[in-house]
Amino acid sequence: MSLLGDSVGASVLSSFGQDKVFCIGLPRTGTTSMVAAGEILGYKGVHTNVAMVWEIAVGNLTIQHGTDGLNFFGDEPYCSFWKTFYLLYPKAKFILTVRDIHLWLKSMHFMFNNHQQYWDETIKKFQLNVWKITPWFWVDEIDDNFLTKWYWKHYLEVTQTIPTKQLLIFNLEEKDKWKRLCTFLNKPIPKKPFPYLNKGEKK
Repeated sequence: MSLLGDSVGASVLSSFGQDKVFCIGLPRTGTTSMVAAGEILGYKGVHTNVAMVWEIAVGNLTIQHGTDGLNFFGDEPYCSFWKTFYLLYPKAKFILTVRDIHLWLKSMHFMFNNHQQYWDETIKKFQLNVWKITPWFWVDEIDDNFLTKWYWKHYLEVTQTIPTKQLLIFNLEEKDKWKRLCTFLNKPIPKKPFPYLNKGEKK
């Protein structure tokens, strides 16, 4: 499945993207914190574009995008459709948030067990059609083998596709977070502490 469509002609898309940053780590890898960090640095961010997720869930793959003033994007649909956004904005910068696989699996269990009460049928349809999970995930029969394969497939595809000069692999547990992020984005280091949001489950 691909997501194509923009509010400008395809002939000029190749000149777009210099000011855009896409955080394309999978859910529960620190994407909320990363978008918050981007906003501290002066970007206009969005974490989970719900309207786009809904459109994709019902089969609308032509999404108007590019005139909303946003320039820092995280979570869905950006992580699932990162290839399309890389095509649309080949000069953008991309951040792949990563996490210890065992902690990530634990966090995914927490998400499915505690967040589904807030999901409507459209969100679940997106998970079925795009993530390719089974309905059993919603009744605490979560397939860790499936999730592990999904995690590493995503990691390998991203790191083998996006040039290293445009890609930052980022773990929120590492030191010097501001220094690494600001060096990559060519921004001054702020005095505020690096945000650490949506912790959810305990380690």
